[in-house]
Amino acid sequence: MKPSGYQVFSKYFPIKALSAQYSRIVSGEKLDLVYLGTAGVRDTGEGDNKGHLMERFEWHIIKNQNATHVCSGIMSTFRKTLIPLFSADLILNSAQSELNIIFSKYFKLYYLPYPGSFTEVKNRVNKDESILINALKPLFNLKSNKNATTPGHITCQIKKRRNEIQKATKKRLSCKK
Repeated sequence: MKPSGYQVFSKYFPIKALSAQYSRIVSGEKLDLVYLGTAGVRDTGEGDNKGHLMERFEWHIIKNQNATHVCSGIMSTFRKTLIPLFSADLILNSAQSELNIIFSKYFKLYYLPYPGSFTEVKNRVNKDESILINALKPLFNLKSNKNATTPGHITCQIKKRRNEIQKATKKRLSCKK
């Protein structure tokens, strides 16, 4: 994320970079590593990996933005983490559209392909993701991130805010449990 993006997410409490060691100049632009995740691993039932990385990115960035997705629990975790940092609801007041604008303005997406069968790729990707999150503790990664359970840490505050807003949005929508 571009460092200027922190201000967008600081509506309810200050958000700032965790460490300069996760900042890099990429194509002449300073960017901070704030999130990492896996995408594109899908089993065909025949042992092949038929995951399409661009489809997964599209799912996170373009699709998956309505009440049905909130109630069913399939809304992108990344979206559910970021929206509460500037909105009091996951879908009201154009929150999803605003996040799309934020993505295009402040974020850069980089990826590494993992060739191989579904089982090989799945195991390697899951192991690598866990190792990287555990070591780097990116600001917006909540799962497998020890900072997300450390009281007072900004990542823990982000997780608490996400859970509160998700719960309030589900209540407003009268989602069935």
